[in-house]
Amino acid sequence: MIEAITASQFVFGAIAITALVILGIWSIWTGYYWLTAFMAGILITGLFFTRILYNLARHLYTGVIESSKGTLAFSFPYKSHAQQKSARLRQVTAAHNSSSSRQDAKKIQALETMLKEHDLLNEHLQDINSQLEMVVTERTAALERSHAARRNLIANISHDLRTPITLIQGYTETLLDGIASTPEDQLKYLNLIHARVLRLNRLIQELFDLNQLESGQLSLRIQPISATSLAKSIYEKYETDTQNANLSVKFISPDSEPQLYPKDDTIYADPDRIERVFSNLLTNSIRHTMPGGTIYIGVRFRRLPDAPEKTAALFFVQDTGDGIAEEDLPFVFNRYYQSPHRDSSKHSGSGLGLAIAKEIVTAHNGQIWVESQLHQGTTFTFSLPLAAPSI
Repeated sequence: MIEAITASQFVFGAIAITALVILGIWSIWTGYYWLTAFMAGILITGLFFTRILYNLARHLYTGVIESSKGTLAFSFPYKSHAQQKSARLRQVTAAHNSSSSRQDAKKIQALETMLKEHDLLNEHLQDINSQLEMVVTERTAALERSHAARRNLIANISHDLRTPITLIQGYTETLLDGIASTPEDQLKYLNLIHARVLRLNRLIQELFDLNQLESGQLSLRIQPISATSLAKSIYEKYETDTQNANLSVKFISPDSEPQLYPKDDTIYADPDRIERVFSNLLTNSIRHTMPGGTIYIGVRFRRLPDAPEKTAALFFVQDTGDGIAEEDLPFVFNRYYQSPHRDSSKHSGSGLGLAIAKEIVTAHNGQIWVESQLHQGTTFTFSLPLAAPSI
């Protein structure tokens, strides 16, 4: 079959070439060149299509032969509609799969980012929980200390109330029974009764001040007063009480530093409240100074570090007592605080005096602090500005 097609192609080619030669001779003879060109184009076109038909016939014949043998191994250059549709479907599927893969990769990346953020958030929450646990532990310990301090306060107040009342009762019965018959003995017992009454009054005043401080009702009656005159009047008022405790008391005048003495030492304060501060500081010094010791009361003046053009009055109470342990210094102005390093049987108190003193000084826009060493005495200092505070 293929040989016949090849022979037919050869015969048609020979005829076409012969015709072209005849047309060439005829055109030279007659002069009709355009007709010759036209006919030559037709013959050449025929040869071209003959070649195409020959190749197609050869492919078809070869395909049929190999198909019959089961060895078809070539594909036709032309595809059917179904094949084209299938190929297009495969392309779309591949594109979809590629797009899905990119989307899945983005989702996985977003999930990994979310997991990392979740881990960071968990770590942050764990840190917060740890901090909260520490705060709760500290607050619980502080609350327990406060409850313990209140219990100690009640016990101390009960003791402080019972002791002077019992003594006053005994001294009064002694006088009523006529046991103290001489004027000297009677005066002695009356002085003892008076001292116990003053102690009771001081304790009651501390409780009253505490109630005012806790309710925010601490009132001040501000007025101008000389800082030097105020300190000297305090010294004169408490000189006798200090001497009755077998202690010497000395007044330190600001004249010892004339270069710092201001022309006008007026402060704006509530004299009664400032006297209360001095009273609490002196009571603390008397309580913790052994007989034969010395207490110093005075005032000096210093420039304010943050405002050199202004001056502050520094009032102080200094003693030669047993001092305060370094670990107790940060807490001495806390309410109800009782140092565990001191013998409470010898140095009992409500634990309110220094706390009340600090509140009063703070209300005057002042500051109070303590300096002390064990067995070397203690100095309490509080400052008040030489200007009207904004109260």
